[in-house]
Amino acid sequence: MRQILFLLFLPFVAGAAWAGAAAPGGDETVRINGIEYPVPPPWAGHRFDAPSWIPVPPLVMVPRDLVVNRGEIYLLPEARDALTAMAAQAARDGIELRIDSGYRSAAYQRKVYIRLMEEKNKSFAEAARYVAPPGYSEHMLGLAVDFAPSDWRFVKTPAYDWLKQHAAAFGFRETYPESRPNHQPWEPSHWRYIGTP
Repeated sequence: MRQILFLLFLPFVAGAAWAGAAAPGGDETVRINGIEYPVPPPWAGHRFDAPSWIPVPPLVMVPRDLVVNRGEIYLLPEARDALTAMAAQAARDGIELRIDSGYRSAAYQRKVYIRLMEEKNKSFAEAARYVAPPGYSEHMLGLAVDFAPSDWRFVKTPAYDWLKQHAAAFGFRETYPESRPNHQPWEPSHWRYIGTP
């Protein structure tokens, strides 16, 4: 019951999406560098919102030995604990699981877009083909991780095969699979903690 309440309440506490708003016509927008951009399908309708009075939940650091380059990555405690247990079992099975992304705020996601648009000369629409707009990323929930390598190459790794067989037992699932009905980009390295039954 605790996990069910946790998962139902989490979208409202985990990083409040205050990144966009509904435009006069009802369309969703995201503001980046003072410019309003319409949120394209498949992201429209999938923003994570929270009232401003709810604080960001307590995040905990993932053990550095599970992080690429031993960096600092944070998750909610239950997700971190499940990831740690899953990585330990994978190691016993001869599989190395390493992550290179965890919690990211809407503000951080906005910086990702600014970099893509200014340094990589991508339009907002081009960036949205591959990266969730600010306020639309599961990473802001503190439950999602990207395993390394965090791109299409991950699907060809033993770690991906292992996760497909065992991740559900630890409460993780691939949330942007190849056959996603909302047509978000396939991200084989992106997995989200949803809890265990």
